[in-house]
Amino acid sequence: GPRAGAGYKQDRGQDDPRAAVVLLDPTPAAAAFAPAFVRSWGVLPTQPTDLSVVKEVAVDPSSGTVFVYDYDTIRVYGSDGGHLRSWTPPGTNPLAVRAIAVSPSSGNLVLATACDLYEVDPLGATVWS
Repeated sequence: GPRAGAGYKQDRGQDDPRAAVVLLDPTPAAAAFAPAFVRSWGVLPTQPTDLSVVKEVAVDPSSGTVFVYDYDTIRVYGSDGGHLRSWTPPGTNPLAVRAIAVSPSSGNLVLATACDLYEVDPLGATVWS
């Protein structure tokens, strides 16, 4: 299927527990008109692995793996939206993550806080900080 290279986060706030990830096709052909819808998942959390407060989304364009920073947890999904694993971000305050991105050279996740950068492998092990 298409590999999504862009993600959308939705956070409706404390009073509305719905959260979702919507993936769009970022290829030039799709972008010439409007990004094409790929898939979405989330909405109402019913399981511990479900989304609750989505803050950031990053997609590895080579594998289609989707990384979601959800409240205080990194959740990892396959390109089909199936949950693969979850882990707590490194550092002293997991709530301090401000941005996430996939490194094009390593495929690792880069996390930015207000003061630090971390590179973390897809299983959650810190590569550097």
